[in-house]
Amino acid sequence: MEEGWQMPATYTDVLQEHQAARAACGIFDISHLGKFCVLGYGALSWLESMLSNKIAGCGDGEGQHTLMLGDNGGIIDRLTLFRESEECYRLWGSAALAAEDEYWLSAHLPDKDVFLQNETERWSGMAVYGPESREVFQRVLPGVPMPEPMQLQHPQVEGEELLLTACGLEGDEGFELWCPAIRGIFWFESFVRAGAHPCGMATRECLRQERHIASPGRDMNSKTPPEQAHLTHLCDAKKRFVGAPALHRRIRPALHKKLTPLECTAASPPPRHGQTVQDEGGNCVGFITSGCTSPTTGLGIGFAYLSLHLTTPGTKLSIVMEGKAVPAVVSSEALR
Repeated sequence: MEEGWQMPATYTDVLQEHQAARAACGIFDISHLGKFCVLGYGALSWLESMLSNKIAGCGDGEGQHTLMLGDNGGIIDRLTLFRESEECYRLWGSAALAAEDEYWLSAHLPDKDVFLQNETERWSGMAVYGPESREVFQRVLPGVPMPEPMQLQHPQVEGEELLLTACGLEGDEGFELWCPAIRGIFWFESFVRAGAHPCGMATRECLRQERHIASPGRDMNSKTPPEQAHLTHLCDAKKRFVGAPALHRRIRPALHKKLTPLECTAASPPPRHGQTVQDEGGNCVGFITSGCTSPTTGLGIGFAYLSLHLTTPGTKLSIVMEGKAVPAVVSSEALR
């Protein structure tokens, strides 16, 4: 059997799944995300030195989004951190970057007082999003409070250890449930019976693109500085951490390109990685990093790194697809 994860792009079709997640309730298998546990007396001080956001303000059961940077100030991964206790922290990262995350963390691990555990295969995970997610939650877990945004709960349900979080990266109301890997199917099917519609990876990517959420590994990489990807709000300017010196040196002068959301204004195939973006004069001004067809509008959407003078919403551009220049504009919504 091949190594890795086998996950459906769709269970039914993207439009049906998209509508369920936006208007009712959708459930996504997120078991493949990188999952790490940091333990020990020195866990807090070490994590402060590795991650871009200040962690000390988090209480037990609280979390935040943060970045892990390389020595050059480029983004290794966008992570979600939760504090379980003073000596126990949980990190969730991008699935495609799990091995790179573990390598970077392990390479900087001190000789004592901090222990790193890779728990990617220990936990199954599912994200349940949509305006009816609270009702679905209550049907499956009556009497258990649904977590508030950026909150971690660790309930015991009939003797079974669970983790409940609400990271909210897709921008919709909902929650994530993490359970022992062997119990993943049971909990996934329980939420489906309670009214959650199964949604595949293609649908998840469309939802993220429509919310203008960039993805590590596709829209940014270890050479991308946070300011280019609109992520400086995840960097504490007063903190010292790996990559901070390079980051602070670059803030002045400002960089000249930024990741920019685009919307096609005519019917076309979905924008794809590597396709050329042109200005009104037909000059190459950038390349698509990722894209899809928006189920909401039926038109193509995507991201590209563009010079600052081209990032104003409404700026007219085009994307070259199959030898044809498809008209597009810079989206009016900001990345996040």
